[in-house]
Amino acid sequence: MPIAQKIRELWQETKHFCQTFNLFPSIPPAANDYDLQNQKISTRVYVTLLTIVLIILLIYNSIETITKTITVKTPSLNEYLHLYSKYPQSLTCPCTDISIEYEKFVEVQYSFHQVCTSDFVSEQWINYLSSFPGNVTLTVDDFRWTSSHSFQTLRAFCDLIAKALSDGLDRFYASEFL
Repeated sequence: MPIAQKIRELWQETKHFCQTFNLFPSIPPAANDYDLQNQKISTRVYVTLLTIVLIILLIYNSIETITKTITVKTPSLNEYLHLYSKYPQSLTCPCTDISIEYEKFVEVQYSFHQVCTSDFVSEQWINYLSSFPGNVTLTVDDFRWTSSHSFQTLRAFCDLIAKALSDGLDRFYASEFL
């Protein structure tokens, strides 16, 4: 038997099978053609929808991205920031250290008033104000009488502020951010 005839017979059998295939036969079998036709239509709709759903699932599973989890043990801050910039939505941190010292990521820059860094609070200026020629008489109303004490007080105030600021920053940098 030639191949073309075998293919025709196979086609005829497949066509007959599709025309008579019924997944929903009634019990007892349908007596009229209308019920039998409804059962065959229901079977075709069911098979078509099942095929469509399976194709959709196949396409979805082939398109779906596969998530690969990589754990980086104790990353540095720069490494964490780099990973965060690449994967902002999916990056998680199963951190063992839940805190970090402020000095690792905060830098405080400050400046003092100009007078605290000027020559007016220097030892040389204060000594100059305290030295008077022996023949000069100063009264209480004369600024030169109290000026050396005023500038010494100003220098002490500037030193106190610098020390307080330095100590405060040391304590702040040593504290941890949770």
